[in-house]
Amino acid sequence: MCDHRRRLVLRSSVLIRDVLEQSGYEVAEAESGAVALELLGTARFDAIVSDLRMPEMDGIALWNAVRKQYPALAGRMVFVTGDTLSAAAADFMRSTGCACVEKPFAPAELLRQVQAALRRVIVDA
Repeated sequence: MCDHRRRLVLRSSVLIRDVLEQSGYEVAEAESGAVALELLGTARFDAIVSDLRMPEMDGIALWNAVRKQYPALAGRMVFVTGDTLSAAAADFMRSTGCACVEKPFAPAELLRQVQAALRRVIVDA
């Protein structure tokens, strides 16, 4: 069973978009963190799938901006990476509680992490 919530996907591969759309999710794509923030200002999204490494604004900078402007959404981010996590990136991932899916990934793993992100209830301190 799939809900029809919207997902914002950054720097997505065709595989990520297809996996989500074939599972019934509505997907909007942004080619950069700056474009993602613009989209967040104009439309409602329930989760974000983002590459951890991006030019100009990486996933960490994007998470910090989302956390400041859309705190509940920051906890519903799923990061995708093809790189081995550096110590700093691993610390960041632990501190946020967000999922990190490593490439190559099984489509079922991506879906599992997106569904888990959607179940997160963020309580502001």
